[in-house]
Amino acid sequence: MAIKIQKENQKKTENKSTEKINDVAVKGTKIDINIFHDKLGLPSEEVVKSTVRYMKLQITGKFEKCEKCVVSKIRQKNMRKSPKGKSKIPGHRLYVDMSGKLTLSARV
Repeated sequence: MAIKIQKENQKKTENKSTEKINDVAVKGTKIDINIFHDKLGLPSEEVVKSTVRYMKLQITGKFEKCEKCVVSKIRQKNMRKSPKGKSKIPGHRLYVDMSGKLTLSARV
């Protein structure tokens, strides 16, 4: 019984999603390129334009880099794993093993 209910609910949601797609995908519909870019999941400009051609839509506006795309392409700065050079003064630079043998007590 529960499986039938799940299948019926799934069919209802599928029908709603196809209705929304059909509303947007009417031949010749005008849509802003930046909104369509966001709805497609932030693909490149080429992909958006080829999708528009395939769906026979008309785009309006000029493609602008959105904040989400810029943030997703940020790269973390490289970190050096060793110092630039050896220290010439004894005791000037100390190395400590922070993840050595560790024993925990079970008391709280």
